[in-house]
Formats: sequence, structure tokens, C-alpha cells
Amino acid sequence: MQIDYKYFVVRFEPINRKRARATVAMNIDMKLNLVPLWIMEMVCKKFCCDFLQEVVRVSDSFKGSKWD
Repeated sequence: MQIDYKYFVVRFEPINRKRARATVAMNIDMKLNLVPLWIMEMVCKKFCCDFLQEVVRVSDSFKGSKWD
């Protein structure tokens, strides 16, 4: 199965050191019409959660950051 992301946009708003609000928008071309929508949504949510957790983990290592 091939998934083509036409665009992937993340709006990330830190609230405090432990919390943030994220809005994610993406346009996916699955190349197959037989994949159920709930599977696509589950995969996208998992990808977004993993992506944002990695962003938060990496951002903690920036010296002089707001959360340093």
C-alpha cells in the first residue's frame, strides 16, 4: 500500500511546559479506494501523535528555549 501526503500542516501552540494544543491538517491520496475511512483515521492519528511527541522531546534539548 502506498500513501501520498499532498500536504501536512501542524499548528502547535504551547500552553505551558507540560501542555500544548495542536491542530493537524493533511491531504492524503491512498491510491486505493478499498481502505476503510476508520483505518485511515487511525493511522493518521497514530502518526500525528508520534510526530508531535517527537517534536516535544527534541524541543526540550534546545538551549535558551522558552521552556529551558
